[in-house]
Amino acid sequence: MNIKRLKELYNEGFSDEEIAKELGVTHGAINYWRKRLDLPALPIAKRKKVVLPKLSEKDIGYIAGFLDGEGCFCLSRSQNTYRANINVPNTNKEIINWLHSTLEIGRIYERKYGKQEWKDCYVFLVERIGEIKVLTDLLIPCLKIKKEQAESLNKFCNLRLSLPAGIPSYSDIEDEIYLKLRELNRKGKNV
Repeated sequence: MNIKRLKELYNEGFSDEEIAKELGVTHGAINYWRKRLDLPALPIAKRKKVVLPKLSEKDIGYIAGFLDGEGCFCLSRSQNTYRANINVPNTNKEIINWLHSTLEIGRIYERKYGKQEWKDCYVFLVERIGEIKVLTDLLIPCLKIKKEQAESLNKFCNLRLSLPAGIPSYSDIEDEIYLKLRELNRKGKNV
């Protein structure tokens, strides 16, 4: 383990996960060494800031339109944990790759279907709170259909970013945001 490099990355605001990736070790190894070196987990707000590349107005409008039509601004709940994400599924791998390379955030995964008549699907997925926040900050002014979902998810991200890392409990406001997003994202005809 390169302890000197670990400390440098930590002091630059990198998360355990980012340090692990940089050093080519597991997240658990970084967590172990950080604790051994008496380095507390960084509050989310003090971690390295996410910066999107410079995008043209045309690209921002295109991305917003694509997310308005194909994207989902999600907040899921499992027991007492929330998971925020923005996902964009599409059968066209080229457009998903373009989103990923243009925004320089998130990841892509392939969803395979067992039915022969269904095409495989590619999903652009943004799961990190900081990345979701900067993406929604950028897109909210351009969104038409899913603006309210993006604003709700952005509000959730702002609340979580204001807390120290590892705070497991959620406020009533976050519970309200979850319920609102659940209703907004409900499938089927709205009455």
